[in-house]
Amino acid sequence: MTVDLSTLKAGDYVHLRDGTVTVVTNVESWFGSRYPFRVALNGASHFELYTQNGRYHDKVECPLDIVGMASLVAQFDPKRISPTPDSGTKHDDGKTELGLLPFAPIEEVAKVLGYGAKKYQKYNYKGGFEYTRLIGAALRHLFAFARGQDKDPETGLSHVAHAVCNLLFLLDQQIASTGTDDRFKETLT
Repeated sequence: MTVDLSTLKAGDYVHLRDGTVTVVTNVESWFGSRYPFRVALNGASHFELYTQNGRYHDKVECPLDIVGMASLVAQFDPKRISPTPDSGTKHDDGKTELGLLPFAPIEEVAKVLGYGAKKYQKYNYKGGFEYTRLIGAALRHLFAFARGQDKDPETGLSHVAHAVCNLLFLLDQQIASTGTDDRFKETLT
């Protein structure tokens, strides 16, 4: 986003690249420099130097870059001072994309976990199981579902959600190196 600081005045609200919204305390033109504007923000008495298009540094993006402007009346209308969609910076490269998880199925799994927490206790599965018990339980729920039974008769909850719980327990134990790996390990030729 490009802004023009030539219209900026004390009392205006500005959006900074770091996502904050702050008030302009003072602004002065400072001609003859590649940073022609001196801007004091958020009650500060000192000035920061800016290019005409709001850049704090003319070569690199900086959290103090001014990326949007709003008038003083905007402070009473939160929709007007919200950062614009293209003004924020977030470095997510290489991070797990948890937002891709489907919410409704996870809520079904959480219902099964809640039932189990009441029946046994919270985090009972952390005590560890033989891997084959968890595999067997997951398969029993999947077989019941495959035969046409959607809900577990005891809990009234999804057989598929029960199976997922058992698989999550198994994966949790595998990651944490808990439980007992009692699988039969066939030698493949």
